[in-house]
Amino acid sequence: MWNAHLEELGDKLNHEADRTGFLRMVNRNHLFNSSNYSLSSLFSLGSVSGSIASGPASRPGSTRSRKVTWQGPSCLRSLYELLIAPMEDHLPEAGVSRELMLVLEGDLYLVPFPVLKGTNCNDYLCERYSLLVVPSISALKVSQRSKNAKPNGEQTTALVIGNPKLPSTVTEQWGWGDIPYAEQEASIVAEMLQTKALTGSCANKEAILRLISQVECIHLASHVSWKLSAVILSPGEFVESRASKRLSHSSQPEAIHEHLDDEGSEIASTIDLPALSEFLLTAADILNLKLRAKLVVVSSCHTRDHHGRANSDGVVGLTRALLAAGAQCVLVSLWPVPDTAVKILFRTFYSSLLQGARVSRALSEAQQTVQTTKHFAHPANWAGFLLVGADVKLSNKVSFA
Repeated sequence: MWNAHLEELGDKLNHEADRTGFLRMVNRNHLFNSSNYSLSSLFSLGSVSGSIASGPASRPGSTRSRKVTWQGPSCLRSLYELLIAPMEDHLPEAGVSRELMLVLEGDLYLVPFPVLKGTNCNDYLCERYSLLVVPSISALKVSQRSKNAKPNGEQTTALVIGNPKLPSTVTEQWGWGDIPYAEQEASIVAEMLQTKALTGSCANKEAILRLISQVECIHLASHVSWKLSAVILSPGEFVESRASKRLSHSSQPEAIHEHLDDEGSEIASTIDLPALSEFLLTAADILNLKLRAKLVVVSSCHTRDHHGRANSDGVVGLTRALLAAGAQCVLVSLWPVPDTAVKILFRTFYSSLLQGARVSRALSEAQQTVQTTKHFAHPANWAGFLLVGADVKLSNKVSFA
């Protein structure tokens, strides 16, 4: 799936939509790219078994591995030279409190910035800086205001959902199967945030819409349709015998039908299906909300088929809708991640947040924790997380409650 994510980038190298010329410059035949590797082979070549260089040993008996650095192919350094090196002289010296804000557009949202590193540096970019994407230059002012705002001292409220239950007909039709590890993820996060996770049929769209505007932190561990810019929720206790009648009166948008048909699905009036509007939380739905969330996490880490692979339009559409609706910061996963690595990452991420860290620093610490854990040094386990918006803190340090 990691290779497939980069293969999608490769497919767009000479596409007319590449207005910035960025993708053409990283084509394997371009003079800047001295490597013979295709984009889809970047990470398969850097396997844990073959391309990891060891550093100082960790503490005896620790679950951490020796400090490891994924070497990777030379074209990753070429990406660094294209995107980061031109402003190298203007970057602050790397340090614990340093941040690097990136203003991206289009397919740049899919570039694995955390693993880029320069010719004369052995550290990943995410080890040198806490990385944060902002939608525009003007958004930098909003980000700075959010950073300077003082916590209000109120108890953090959170909404956590995991593994929404879908009717078997939906699973068979579109492939959004049961993801029990997403339920485990939700339980871990909910316990840390001192709330109760909504799972199964309780994670339905009606309940989510009722609660989502009241909370400060939202964590969605579910399938995501990046093609539709939509989070997949449960329609609730759907009775599958309702159907042909239900489907024939459905008001599903034509555009959604076209998208689903493109993916090879057939809309058949004889199949028992709930209306898409009953279980898809779309960007359009989100734009009608008034959120007060400081942080929204969209975790589709457990989706193992092609649905789990993000595309730039979907990422931009969903994150910008959440920000426009009032969320201050959005964290999204760009590709599937092993279940154990996900647990390690989110435990560390929320632990740091609840101890008062800003979100960019919390993510950086979480990524480094996974990277230095035995068997998970490969960037496929930790580099596929994108943070967009303001560098916020949660209001209450729940860990001390």
